[in-house]
Amino acid sequence: MNITGKIAEARHGYIIRGKVPAEVFTILNPAPDKFNAFVKSEKTVSLEARVSGDSVEIETIDARDYP
Repeated sequence: MNITGKIAEARHGYIIRGKVPAEVFTILNPAPDKFNAFVKSEKTVSLEARVSGDSVEIETIDARDYP
């Protein structure tokens, strides 16, 4: 699934605040060293991810392989 949104930090880990689709997803495979720059900049990114309910496993961020 393609998701456009912002990566943010939450109490329980990292989330995606989706714009398309407009939903909040929990990230199952976080890599804090990669996410901290996105969290601080609040940059909107394009992600490809495997989705299960409201949880995702990220495969790419801005067309770059993840992690």
